Amino acid sequence: MYAKCGALAKAEQLIDELPFHDGISFSALTAAYAQQGLSHKALNCIKHMQNIGLPPNAITLSSMLYACSHSGLVDEGQTYFTNLTSRFGIIADLEHCTCIVDLLGRAGYFGEAILMIQRMPSSDFLFIWSTLMGSRKWGNIAVGRWAFDHAIQIDKNNTGAYICMTSMYLAAGMHSDAKAIERMRLRNINCDPICHTF
Repeated sequence: MYAKCGALAKAEQLIDELPFHDGISFSALTAAYAQQGLSHKALNCIKHMQNIGLPPNAITLSSMLYACSHSGLVDEGQTYFTNLTSRFGIIADLEHCTCIVDLLGRAGYFGEAILMIQRMPSSDFLFIWSTLMGSRKWGNIAVGRWAFDHAIQIDKNNTGAYICMTSMYLAAGMHSDAKAIERMRLRNINCDPICHTF
């Protein structure tokens, strides 16, 4: 509860005072560190778990990958992802894969992010494509459009995909392409036009 509320010092104190340590308490603390942007503390928490003989579980490692993604710790995140099965005995699930796509996309490693998506057993998950589109700060229109096309194949009513692609085109000065996306959105979704100046 303390960790969820952001009272991390109190959460740390409670864990230190526990008569025994378990993966659940450390998973909660790792997740809280990740959500608060304290990636180095999340890393240290996992290292501490391992030092006392507690292997991280799938949830702990998802939190770790999230922390690495939001802090730009590409090497650390890739190492943890690579070791999921070989070191920790965990099979990567959709959440782990999405975290690593986010990590790579945020760092501008689009080739690697695309390879990760292509290696997944199924890429029919809107969240994967939305995650890749979320890396739009790099302005890679080709990757953004590729992700957009996949996203609307899964759900043509996904307003967020249209808005994201329109924003990418506008940021690149591609106003006619932005208008085309807006027309497509209006055809596919029964709603008001987006408030943009084209």
